Amino acid sequence: MTNMIITSGASILAGVIFGAAFLSVAKTLQGDSAIRNNMIIAAYGFVLFYIADSVMVSQAAYPPYGLVGVSFTGLSS
Repeated sequence: MTNMIITSGASILAGVIFGAAFLSVAKTLQGDSAIRNNMIIAAYGFVLFYIADSVMVSQAAYPPYGLVGVSFTGLSS
């Protein structure tokens, strides 16, 4: 159980770090360019994908919470 929590936490942390990297690059770009907007969307997608990927229906304590987490995989992709 502890190994699963550590692995899930590390996965979520990796997604947050990737998202922060994309957001920091997007901040350096000019005002309202298409590349800046795509970088921001990619940052949120990385964070959502890593969070949704770390949860599975079989791991959840109560099935609807796991189902909601898995359903965010399509949105983040």
